[in-house]
Amino acid sequence: MNRDWESDYEEEWKYYSRKKRLDKGFAWTSEAVQKLRNLNEGLSKIQDTLVEKMREAYEIFSRLEKEGMEFLYGFKVVGWYDFEKSCVTEYYELEEEPTKAQEKEYRRWDGIASHSSEILESWRLVLDSETGDFMPLSKIRIAHTKWLPLFPDFPKQESITACSFLAHLIENDITFSNRDLIACTPEDFSPVLRIVLNRPVSELYDGFANGFRSSSLYRKFPYPIAHMVGDMLEDRHRCVGRKTFEWNEQNIQRILEVNGWLWKRWNEMKRWMKELSAAFKTLAKTNPAFKNYWMEGELVYQGSQATDIATVEMQKAMTCFADFFLCAPLTCESDSRREIDDLQHDDMEAEGINWNFEIFREHLSEEQRKIPFHYLMHTLFVDDLIYTFQDLLRMREEDWKNWLTFSFWEDD
Repeated sequence: MNRDWESDYEEEWKYYSRKKRLDKGFAWTSEAVQKLRNLNEGLSKIQDTLVEKMREAYEIFSRLEKEGMEFLYGFKVVGWYDFEKSCVTEYYELEEEPTKAQEKEYRRWDGIASHSSEILESWRLVLDSETGDFMPLSKIRIAHTKWLPLFPDFPKQESITACSFLAHLIENDITFSNRDLIACTPEDFSPVLRIVLNRPVSELYDGFANGFRSSSLYRKFPYPIAHMVGDMLEDRHRCVGRKTFEWNEQNIQRILEVNGWLWKRWNEMKRWMKELSAAFKTLAKTNPAFKNYWMEGELVYQGSQATDIATVEMQKAMTCFADFFLCAPLTCESDSRREIDDLQHDDMEAEGINWNFEIFREHLSEEQRKIPFHYLMHTLFVDDLIYTFQDLLRMREEDWKNWLTFSFWEDD
């Protein structure tokens, strides 16, 4: 066995068996119970703050939609708890070499946060702008409490009614030991809020622990089903692939048409970002919560109509597994030098880059080669093994979607 791989595996296993291992011999003293009670009270207050902030965000962005930003229709406000111990923050701010004790504490808490991220973020609240209210499971989470003990050895005479998030963490996480829990304070947790546009949002876990990028979508499939589905889609690509594609003028024109759709959507998303950026700057004059902002935009194909070579179900799986994420997203930040950063296209003209090379360029005329190709044309139809040229011919313009995620915050 490769020693590096074995070492990584052993390190992973330490965290996945951590709670069970460390809870042996742990005693719920009155001091430990009080610390848990304090944590619960603090987390309950954070939940109240999160709900309040989500409602405020809904009101603000609904108003912007009514004032002319029609593209905001259907936005969702997503909120959850973030976790980071102060020792981790302090570690990154050290100007000198950390001591062994600092290194040990950093590794402990950074590892706990990393290995618990999926559980932490699988508890979330979603407010749907179309209904103007929280989604059903979110309503339950807001109102739900659970009586402790959730631990078999918890003192019967002690009584704690845990907030929904703490109960979720205790019942589902396998990394936080009891000692870790009582070492946490409410200050280690903070409310996180995102505005999400166009992309599907689940009240259950769907990979947001790795961000709101399409790269997280395959997590909708449980392991090892994900690998099996991915292999089947790649087998499909080989069977329906390039060998059956005719490079005639009609098909080439269709390729150019799809490329045009991508640029149309891409430029549309840039316009949305510019409008939102201007709105944030105006809002910041009276509301410090908008002083800092961050936006990320991604273009994704979501086939909604069956074709003769792919059902809608198949196309949903293709959306999950295709490498949309390899095209760097559009980003817009309050402290960026550029109004909008477009990593793969900003300097195309200046550097003489066109993403039509390899198989496209072989079949294009001299005039057609002058047409700028979007990077997604290359990454999806040349490098990737999910979408074929036959799929490209059957794509519909309305199924290309701009996924936009943004957040805002005031100075610490």
